[in-house]
Amino acid sequence: MPKSDYQKARLFAVYQILQRYTDDTHGLTKRQILEKLEQTYEINSTRQTVDLDLALLEYPLGIHYDTTFEKPRKYSLATRFLQYEDIKAISESVQENPLLPPTQKRRIIKDLKENLCSIHEAKEITLKSLPYEETCIDEEVASLLETLDLAAENKQIIKFTYPNFTFSKDHLKRTDTEFKVLPLYTYFLNGKWYLCACKRVKPRYSKKTIKEYKKEDILCFEVTKILDLKLWRYTAEGTPMPAPAAVKEAVLDYDYSIEEIRTEKVSMEFDKELLPLIYERFGRSVNIDKETDTTFHIVHETEVSSEFFSWIFSLGTGAKLLSPLYVTQRMKRWIQALADLYGLTDSSK
Repeated sequence: MPKSDYQKARLFAVYQILQRYTDDTHGLTKRQILEKLEQTYEINSTRQTVDLDLALLEYPLGIHYDTTFEKPRKYSLATRFLQYEDIKAISESVQENPLLPPTQKRRIIKDLKENLCSIHEAKEITLKSLPYEETCIDEEVASLLETLDLAAENKQIIKFTYPNFTFSKDHLKRTDTEFKVLPLYTYFLNGKWYLCACKRVKPRYSKKTIKEYKKEDILCFEVTKILDLKLWRYTAEGTPMPAPAAVKEAVLDYDYSIEEIRTEKVSMEFDKELLPLIYERFGRSVNIDKETDTTFHIVHETEVSSEFFSWIFSLGTGAKLLSPLYVTQRMKRWIQALADLYGLTDSSK
């Protein structure tokens, strides 16, 4: 490499090192700068050349740096495109914007961290801005979420194995099924991460056409249960995106806990004449949250099970489950199963 080209490369490397590893509260000594030049860029240099590079950054390039008076002296970059407080404000605004899809939010924040922040500032932004890094401790799950979001952004078809649970003779039976889907987005609900995906896809170069989707074409999967995830060799460039209304309906109708019995704080509304029955089940210490002339509302911790649904059902139209979402969806499916059993699927009958 000619001497002038080598000097330009070294100058740019010194600038990148200061940008990546220093900020208002973190600096690097000359020795640390030399170590990173050698480790990251395979450039051997000396203290004198570092002084020369720092001088060139200030004049004529106008890129200033700060120094400390302690020994050994530390150097940090002072001239930046955006200050840390501005970057943090942008990242928080992006995260709170309801019009941006999660994949775009994470890509913007990732670019902010990698290109405009030091590694120390990036850690602070990560803790406050990336949703699955706030809620997910398991690195394997975080990596899986990142893969799914990237596949959704690039319309990449994915294949994986997923356990399905069915009831047979009052016993829970598990069968593993292989799925080939187009991921739409990931979301966090009831303490778990889920993938919303479309099962009808049109791979690139395929001649089949897809005009519209039904609600049944949109599937939801618990991310931690996805096994053997693989990116398929084709993208789904020819697959139209389903209507937001169809996706929302599928997400709301998904049974988020078909096989689980758990204790949960459940929000319920009852007619006032049912108050004696409520006291009988939950005790007189139950807290009535609010009431109207005809109804009252409680939030009570109870075991969510078939027996609980039977009790709610026995109260007829005088009782209504309000939240959480997965409890209300299980109740709907429980009622639907009874309707199917007695041939009442058609609401017109």
